[in-house]
Amino acid sequence: MRHSAVALVLLLSTCAVSADNSLQPAIFRSYDVNDGGNVKQRSIIDGLLKRQYSCDPGYGYCSNNGGCCQLGGKCCSTGGCCAPGSYCTAPRHCCYNNQSVCESVGCCYSYEQCCRDSRCCPSGTYCVVGTDGRIGCCRTGTTCYGPVGGGGGGGNGGSSGGNSGGSSGGSSGGSSGGNSGGDKSSPPSTPTSTTSSSSTSTSPTSTGTPAVVPTADPGFTNVIINADNPQITWSTGGWTVGSATCDPTLVSKKASNSNQWLTFFTPANASASIYLDISWNSASFSIFIDGLQSQTGTSLNSLTSCMYHQIGPISIGSPHNITIVVYGQLMSGRQTGSSSSNWSFEFNRFVFGEQLSTTTGSGSSISNSANRMGPGGITVAAGALLSATMMFLI
Repeated sequence: MRHSAVALVLLLSTCAVSADNSLQPAIFRSYDVNDGGNVKQRSIIDGLLKRQYSCDPGYGYCSNNGGCCQLGGKCCSTGGCCAPGSYCTAPRHCCYNNQSVCESVGCCYSYEQCCRDSRCCPSGTYCVVGTDGRIGCCRTGTTCYGPVGGGGGGGNGGSSGGNSGGSSGGSSGGSSGGNSGGDKSSPPSTPTSTTSSSSTSTSPTSTGTPAVVPTADPGFTNVIINADNPQITWSTGGWTVGSATCDPTLVSKKASNSNQWLTFFTPANASASIYLDISWNSASFSIFIDGLQSQTGTSLNSLTSCMYHQIGPISIGSPHNITIVVYGQLMSGRQTGSSSSNWSFEFNRFVFGEQLSTTTGSGSSISNSANRMGPGGITVAAGALLSATMMFLI
């Protein structure tokens, strides 16, 4: 009886220590290179058979990779660009100037400990392998044992472009190989200013249930930009046109290869919230607004396909660049550029509010192929309203 009581006390003591000294997930953060600006034209000059390359304004030609990168940024010899304030690390990855490379693909600050799986443990903690095989962080001066606890330590990053991961203090997010929230990152920058964005890493499977269009805010009417709208710019040769998985009545564009992208500019009088109708399965992708990518506390990895996904908020009063980059198949918690057929990504439409009383000029209007829907969901003809503006743009 005495031995049983001692065993019970020891068991309770162990449980109490485990609760106080549980392993928290380590942080993984890594920033993808971007493909930079377009090489717009080539011509023979000076009779020397040399190529002259022309890049978009604000971009310079990279002799080491044949592309165009943002001025002040870095041209990576393995391809792609790192934005100003960052540098090239492993192929297709960047770190901020105030970060050090952690085990080839991760990025840690000076006050963090680099763990052997490229993750980082915050100040005041050290790396420990949990009983579940995952690496977690244990408070300095304590001994931790058991599986790595819940919370947001694992963000996806990968060998061929990946999401920024990491959370402040490792307190939000999900399970092994999942996404973590928090750390805002700018290195993968497609041109323009300083607005933050939602970034995503994926794997939900579509359910076949059509998405319900979000209700327009008071004073706004919904503008719907379908996949076949000419104002969306697509990467060449990597998309096929078909019917949407969740709603066969909609036109959808599906990524047929890895490393594809699409870009759209919102008008200046657009609402602060932008919605995406997208579906995917085991796909890895990111969403950028004005070239900036940030991980929200709840990533799209925890949501369901066949729903409208809100990104933003964005500032009102100026156009914004929305870019989606599809990397390929999501494998073992890390993104790859695989061309495997075991993944899918499809884009159906953008939806955002447009102020009813605002008249916009060139560069901030939506073409007459956009549909407008009021708060009741009734489509309003928009062709006459913008025909003059579009003629000017053409």
